[in-house]
Amino acid sequence: MVRRLFLPLLLLLAACGPDAPAPRTPDAPNAAVPDRPPDTAPSVDVRPGVSVDRLLDPAAPLADVVGRLREPRSRGAEAVENRHVPGQIDTVRTWRYDGLTLELYEGAGGRLLLQRLAVTSDTYGTADGLAVGETRADLESALGTPVEVDGDVVRYRLDGELPTTVDVTYQADGEGIERASRLEWRPPIG
Repeated sequence: MVRRLFLPLLLLLAACGPDAPAPRTPDAPNAAVPDRPPDTAPSVDVRPGVSVDRLLDPAAPLADVVGRLREPRSRGAEAVENRHVPGQIDTVRTWRYDGLTLELYEGAGGRLLLQRLAVTSDTYGTADGLAVGETRADLESALGTPVEVDGDVVRYRLDGELPTTVDVTYQADGEGIERASRLEWRPPIG
């Protein structure tokens, strides 16, 4: 169910407004995330009201999508040893926006993978209603039965071509209804 609604959102994101991006600053240790040509308006930007579906779509060319994002509030990069290739050093890039954190794994040759996407603002969500502020009942109708519960964090697994873990942090509102205060997607990295 969650993956069925990605196509309409992809079309919506392709039509996003032509806001000019802020200038890029390199984030060490390397900078293989492509910059867009200066005359190209972004088709995807992280701003209130924009869905995160294109970032989560395994069929989307992630380097291209990420290359079209607005400049984050902050960037970080950490060198990590590749767990499959001894001696190979890869990079984990963390980009922080207000209410959204994007963690990218950059392997040898510049291959870019989404490692983690965390949303803490109700201004971001998916086309099928996964968003901060939604009730637990509504989220479970879209995500299915939890596979694990650890305190106020409930883990779901989205089965598909590549199973993705979705961790949802719930907090009770003033009426005692459990609502999502944080959603975190973790696609598998091979």
